[in-house]
Amino acid sequence: MKQPEGFTARGQGSKVMCLLCALYGLKQATLQWWRELKAFMKTMGFHQASSDARVFIYKHPDRRLVITLVYVDDGLFLGADKALVDSKKCACLEHWECHDTGDVTDFLGMKVNKTTSRIMVNQKVYLKTVLERFDMHNAKIAPTPIPSGYVPQENKGAVNPVQQQKFQSVIGSLLYLMLGTHPDITFAVIKMSQFSANPSQDHLEKAMYIMHYPHWYTRLPRGL
Repeated sequence: MKQPEGFTARGQGSKVMCLLCALYGLKQATLQWWRELKAFMKTMGFHQASSDARVFIYKHPDRRLVITLVYVDDGLFLGADKALVDSKKCACLEHWECHDTGDVTDFLGMKVNKTTSRIMVNQKVYLKTVLERFDMHNAKIAPTPIPSGYVPQENKGAVNPVQQQKFQSVIGSLLYLMLGTHPDITFAVIKMSQFSANPSQDHLEKAMYIMHYPHWYTRLPRGL
């Protein structure tokens, strides 16, 4: 790490500092935080799910479960036994500098609605924001995410930076919807994302076309 301006040792301006701990914002910090988190979760009796590294599972001897989802510094504790869930959550609150927001209603931009019989998750607010950002909030509804029979062709022309930026912004917004609550647009989004390096006007139009398909979700009264 370079010596901070104003704190350079006289005659040693070419030297750098050796970090003894990770600093927030440096590229090593993410890995160090993840290692620290995994070690802590292990001390609480959690094991990491083999299918998803962000999921930690605690199994009590009497088979009660607590499932914890972690995304960077946001966590969600789930389980049928509230007392057991609260005990694990309290241990986390005591160890880390964080706070309890109570029953989950919003997680990573997804709205969570609970009833006595089911849990519903939706991204209607985020979806409306995306549609408005790209002026698609009044678009007609399409029956499929992409036109039937459409086969995108590689663009061999020069890269248009403005078009490229907009295309990548559209695809990025759709990727978050796809990963969150819209797996039904996966094929179309992944297919179009293959042309992010040099998208043509046709590619951009088809990426925008995908927004016609999930548009009706914004009108659902209770979400997915």
